[in-house]
Amino acid sequence: MSKIKTACAGAAAFAGRHKKAVIALALLAVAAAAAAFLLRGRMTRRVSLPVSGSYVRTVTLEKGTL
Repeated sequence: MSKIKTACAGAAAFAGRHKKAVIALALLAVAAAAAAFLLRGRMTRRVSLPVSGSYVRTVTLEKGTL
């Protein structure tokens, strides 16, 4: 447990000394996550099937003898 407290204390001390850098890194991480989310949404939409009805074919199956 003391190792965890020591690690958290070190991180808190670093953040206290470098507030501007921590804020910049946080904003960069949020921007990267938003860009990945938006680009992933665009990539999946491009491969979707056409919406128009001209590409839809229906077939009626009837029972028959061989």
